[in-house]
Amino acid sequence: MIINKFLFSLIFGTILTAGCGSSEPDLSEFYKGPETEEPDTPEEPTDPDATEMTVKAMSFNIRYARYDNPELDGENCWDNRKVAFQPMIEEQQPTVIGIQEARPVQLDYLETAWADYQWLGVGRNNNGALNDEFVPIFYNTKEVEPAAGKVLNKDWGYFWLSDTPSTPSAYEGSASFRIATWVILRHKESGARFFFINTHIDVNGTDEQVPVKQMIVLKEQIDKLNTEHLPLILTGDFNKTLDAQPYIFEPVEEMTNVRTYLNSIDGGVNSDNSPTYQGFGSSSGLIVDHIFCTEFTPEKYSVIKKEYEGVKYISDHYPILGTLTHKIEQEQ
Repeated sequence: MIINKFLFSLIFGTILTAGCGSSEPDLSEFYKGPETEEPDTPEEPTDPDATEMTVKAMSFNIRYARYDNPELDGENCWDNRKVAFQPMIEEQQPTVIGIQEARPVQLDYLETAWADYQWLGVGRNNNGALNDEFVPIFYNTKEVEPAAGKVLNKDWGYFWLSDTPSTPSAYEGSASFRIATWVILRHKESGARFFFINTHIDVNGTDEQVPVKQMIVLKEQIDKLNTEHLPLILTGDFNKTLDAQPYIFEPVEEMTNVRTYLNSIDGGVNSDNSPTYQGFGSSSGLIVDHIFCTEFTPEKYSVIKKEYEGVKYISDHYPILGTLTHKIEQEQ
């Protein structure tokens, strides 16, 4: 769903004007599925003889905005943090960004602040509420574009991490509904395509096996959707370190973890083992945000801890960024 900027702003402006009432506003325009979209005709590659595709993939839990009681977040409220987002992206220049915990007020701001990017996604509750959370994918329109799959005949979609992935749902014992967003993207320079998927795994539920089940569904759906076996990038807040118990990463063990791969070569000079979650400075930190890939070679991985516009903590998670290359052997 590529939301029309004017329409999004018009709807959201109306919501803000109406104030915070007891009834939830109608945000149905946010929830148009990919089946309503006609795929665009792809442009010709700018360099059809290119032998390599480079993608800078970011994963970023932006910490949900409290639209009703922002004062509860104190100095770390969204209105104080949001000024850091545009300069951070301008400096880092990711090709694709997998976002977690985005609410409508944040999407409205980011689609303006990140003028070179468009986004895809639906809310995990699919209920049109201001407090619904998205795991959207933002992509740099100068570098890539959605490209319908040769088998699927659609370029993006979403599913729930449950035993009924096609409908809004959750496993019993989950803290929240959890969703994944995926897209097939075409690299404009080379014409090569790749499969990008973004998610947010459950935490603080009553059944510790739920994240294990969610990862199984995630991998099953990837196998079902990426039928062309395109090069793949998976981003997410997995709410688990790689060695945490219960162990959830078995379904994706055949994928390359960008950070650990780079730790294993050249003395880790192009890697970064800084914590990705710091709780606005209240936690010693954990590495729970990860980037995985297949058929890409990781070149660099970094945790973006820099302050922008005087904002010490851009979120309770730091953005992570992986630079990946794919050798183009034949036309895709």
